[in-house]
Amino acid sequence: MDIGNINGNILHPSDKPEKHGDRWTRLYRIWSAMRWRCSKNNKYECAKTYYGKGIRVCDEWDKSYLKFKEWALQNGYKDNLTIDRINNDGNYEPSNCQWITLSENASKANREKKSNKVLMINTENNERHIFNSVSEASRHFHIARDTLRKRLNGYNNHIYDKYLLYYYKDNGK
Repeated sequence: MDIGNINGNILHPSDKPEKHGDRWTRLYRIWSAMRWRCSKNNKYECAKTYYGKGIRVCDEWDKSYLKFKEWALQNGYKDNLTIDRINNDGNYEPSNCQWITLSENASKANREKKSNKVLMINTENNERHIFNSVSEASRHFHIARDTLRKRLNGYNNHIYDKYLLYYYKDNGK
């Protein structure tokens, strides 16, 4: 016997919404935003970053704010911290999440951006060169950095008809 639906999903008696009184708390907003980022119903740009890359919220947390809250409180949640996926290609799940400060999160994001190098291939002689950053490659080719980024992101990765450019991730090696 169905009891109704939420967002087009049929609810069964065992799926009744939890009662917890936390709807207006910061932790509830973090949980809600995490689920929204990873939702297939998300029509915004971040859907490409999360749902489009296969990043999901584990079933336990997706179905239960109280389970997420329990994990958060047992793992150092404080109001000045933000949730972080240890492996940015992994899901939101207890073994892959931690609480860090916003400045630590920004520092981590900068380290990951710096690990994206640019691989240039000369199509005439198959010569390859790795640039340490998009900025370095844009200076080499005398092309605006934003233009080069668009080309690297699939708009048109050819430069001067003889060079192909790709992101090259060396993971800090």
